Amino acid sequence: MLRSRKRKRRKFHNSRNFPTNEVFAMNVYLMQHGKPVSKEKDPDRPLSARGIEDVKRMADFLKKAGVEVGEVFHSGKTRARQTAEIILASLNIGSESQEKKGLSPLDDVKMIA
Repeated sequence: MLRSRKRKRRKFHNSRNFPTNEVFAMNVYLMQHGKPVSKEKDPDRPLSARGIEDVKRMADFLKKAGVEVGEVFHSGKTRARQTAEIILASLNIGSESQEKKGLSPLDDVKMIA
């Protein structure tokens, strides 16, 4: 999951309930990891060579499209972490990817919604 940088949008009340002109909105991008190797080849199922290339192409596309990302989260699976690291490197994001519960296929979406 990629979370964009925050941008001003509209008026709201801050935590002390004082009106302010600052409202922050963000875009959330969900991205599936690249193609992994087979379970027989490696039970941990890291990215295959094709998966790495696919993720690099997507990262290049995001960069050319001007997508600005502030944070990158992954499910903790090796292939998801590798995908996040490729995105981080390509978009020159100054932070590290973070494992976040709720991003695995069978997880309840309420954890991140």
